[in-house]
Amino acid sequence: MDANVKTKHKLRISRRTALLVFLFFVVLASSLFYVFMMSGDSSSSLEGVVHVRSESELVSAVDEAVDSTVIILDNDVTLTGSLVISANKNITLTSNRATVFYKLIGAKHESTIIVENKGVLRLGRIVVTHAYDDRGGGVDISPGGTFVMFDGAISGNKAYFGGGGVYNRGTFILSGGKISGNDVYAHPSSRSGGTASYGGGVYNMGVFRMSGGIISGNTAYCAGGVSNDGTFTMSGGVIYNNKAIVDGGVYNAAKGTFNWRGGLVFSNSDVIVLICAISLICIIGFLFLYFKQRENNRKSLVC
Repeated sequence: MDANVKTKHKLRISRRTALLVFLFFVVLASSLFYVFMMSGDSSSSLEGVVHVRSESELVSAVDEAVDSTVIILDNDVTLTGSLVISANKNITLTSNRATVFYKLIGAKHESTIIVENKGVLRLGRIVVTHAYDDRGGGVDISPGGTFVMFDGAISGNKAYFGGGGVYNRGTFILSGGKISGNDVYAHPSSRSGGTASYGGGVYNMGVFRMSGGIISGNTAYCAGGVSNDGTFTMSGGVIYNNKAIVDGGVYNAAKGTFNWRGGLVFSNSDVIVLICAISLICIIGFLFLYFKQRENNRKSLVC
């Protein structure tokens, strides 16, 4: 009798175990089927996360965003006009891989991205650029707009007058990434109406807070790195190897406020300083030779 009871108990345990295993595989299969079905739709893999492969998909994703939206580039995207982050849009733009930075290539003579009043853009693992030798700025931030760069790069852009990489009249927060290889050149129809150009990397007329990241290899007539006509607070990051005729690293205008609390600014080239240094060396050398010759002539007369 005891043996029959034990056998029935074992059978009940076996059936219960089999039922649990069966339910586990049903749930697993359902989950895999859901993931498979959702992966086939590039625009709805997760709520608030949109994958895009073209300019039209990118523009639609921005226009249709209601809440905070992460837009993920699955490849390089070439624009025919500026990508506009309009009012009340909160966009994070990134790539679908941690080690691959896809390019957002701007249209000729246009800023690649414009962040308008009350618009918010966060940038990571994206290269904001232009095609080789095409002219156009990187990111243009309107008054009231906010641009946060935590990774990625802004490079290879060429703007009129100011801000080859970033032209800021709103709020720009740089905590990571690199702004490099941007240029600014003068133009008869430039904002200044003159011949000077400012801020190869960043031209700031608003609020610029830099806690990390790198600004390097940018060029301009004045301030290859950062030209500040607003409030610039630097607490980290590096500004180096920028070139200009005047103030290769940071130029702080009369109305600007530069609060330095950390970070490094070094090895920036001022052409005018270099010219002055060479001129001074030449003058010293000339005076040395002149007085040396006079001394030799005087000794010759005495003899």
